[in-house]
Amino acid sequence: MDRPKLRARRAALRVGALALALLVAPSSALAAERAAAASPRPLALTEVLREAVANNHGLGAKRRGIDVADEEQSAVAARFFPVLRAEVNALVWNSDNRYTFDTSGFNSLFAQMGAPAGLTVPPMSVTVRDQTTVKATLMAIQPIAQLWQIAYGRDARREMARAARFDATAAERDVEGQTARAFFGHLSASRMLETIAEAERTVAAYEKQTRDYLAAGLVERDALLQVQLQREELRKSRVAVEKAVALSRAQLNMLMGRPLVAPLALACDRCEGAAGAQARSPLESLQADALAHRPELASGDAQRSAADAAAKAARAKLAPDLNLVAAYNRNVGMGDLMLRDEAFVGLMLSWNVWEWGATAHEARAAGLRRDQATHMVRQAEEGLKLQVQQRALELVEATQQKEVAEAGLALAKESLRLEENRYGVHAIEAADLVRAQVAAVKATHDVTLATMQIELARRELALATGHDLLESTDASSKERTE
Repeated sequence: MDRPKLRARRAALRVGALALALLVAPSSALAAERAAAASPRPLALTEVLREAVANNHGLGAKRRGIDVADEEQSAVAARFFPVLRAEVNALVWNSDNRYTFDTSGFNSLFAQMGAPAGLTVPPMSVTVRDQTTVKATLMAIQPIAQLWQIAYGRDARREMARAARFDATAAERDVEGQTARAFFGHLSASRMLETIAEAERTVAAYEKQTRDYLAAGLVERDALLQVQLQREELRKSRVAVEKAVALSRAQLNMLMGRPLVAPLALACDRCEGAAGAQARSPLESLQADALAHRPELASGDAQRSAADAAAKAARAKLAPDLNLVAAYNRNVGMGDLMLRDEAFVGLMLSWNVWEWGATAHEARAAGLRRDQATHMVRQAEEGLKLQVQQRALELVEATQQKEVAEAGLALAKESLRLEENRYGVHAIEAADLVRAQVAAVKATHDVTLATMQIELARRELALATGHDLLESTDASSKERTE
C-alpha cells in the first residue's frame, strides 16, 4: 500500500476513534449518574435528623405560627398610640338651599320715619348650603382609660407568642422521635432482609442438593417438599420485611420533606447516643429533668399566664371608655353661616350602662379559662412523669430482651452446627437442616431487632426528659471523633 493511502486510512481511524469517544463519554457519565442515584450515600442518624428538622412541612407550619403570634402581639401593642382618622364626605343634593330676606317692611318703616326717598334696603339673600357639599375631617383619638386593658391584652399576646415558640420546639422533638423510630425501623428491616437473602441462598443450595439426591434415589420426595416448604416460609418473611422496608423508607422521606419514593440508604455503624447514660440515673432525677426541660410544660405555663392576663383584660372592659380627641374640619359648600375651617380638642366618655351582663359573663369566662389552664398544666406534669417512667422501663425491657435474644441466637447457632454435623454423616435429611437454618435466621432477626430497640429506647428516654435528640447525637459524634 502506498504511503498516501496509508496516511488517509490512519486519519480516518483517528476521526472514528474521536467520534466513538464523544459518543461513549456522555453515556458513561450518564451511567455513572444513574448509578449514583440508584446507590445514594448512606446517611447517619444525625444527618437524617438535621434534614427532617430543616425540611419537615409540619415544622414549617409551626414556625409560621410563631410569626403569626408575633404579628398579633405587635398589633395589640400598637393600640397604645393615638389613632389618626381621616374622613371625607362629598354630597350632591337635589338643589342648593338659599334664604332670601324680604326688606319691604324696613323700607316702609324708613319712609314713615321721614327718611330720604333714596334710602332703601335692597333684598338680601343668604346661602345656607350649595348643591354640592364637601366636609373633610382629620381626627386624633388617644385612649386613656383603656390603656390598662390594652396592656393586659399585650401581655396575653406576648405569652401566647412564647407558647408558640415552645410548641414549635415540642413539634421538633416529636419529629425527631418519629424520625428516630423510622430510622431504626428501616435499619432493622434492611438488615433482616440481608439475613433472609443469605438464608435463601443457603436453602437454594440445599434444595439443589436434595434434588440431586432425589434423582439418585437417595431420598424420598417428601424430603424435597420439606425443603421447599421452608423456602416458602423464608419467602413469606421476605415479602413482609420488604413491605416494612418500603414503608419505613417512605416515612423517612416524608419526614425529611423528600418524595416518598426517593432512594435512601442509612448508616449506623456506631449510633449509640449519649442519651444512653441517662438510663442509669434514678427515676426521680429523670422526672425532675423532664419537668425542667420539656417544652410542653413551658408552653402550658405560658398559656396559663396568657389566660391570666386575658382575664384581667376582660375585667377592664367593665370600666367606661375615656378618649382624648382632637379634630380639624374643612367645610366646602356649607353656606355663609358655617365656618370654613374649625378645630376642637376635648374628652369623649362612653359607657355601656346596661348590656344584660354580657361583659361580666365574658370576664368570668376568662377567669375560668385561667383555672382550666392551671389544671391542664398539672395534668401535663403528671403525664410527663408517667411517660418518663414508661420510657425508662422500656429501656430496661429492651436491654433484657437483647440478652434473651443473644442467648437464643447462641443456642440456634449451636443447634445449626450440630445439625450440619449430622447432615454431613447423613444422619438427618436436608429438611431438618433447613429448619435449623430458618431458626438461626429468626434468632438473628431477634438480636437485630433487640439491638435497634435499645438504641430507640435510649433516644425515646432522651426525648422524654426534654433533651434535643439532634444536639445529643451531634455531641456524641463529636466525642467519638475526639
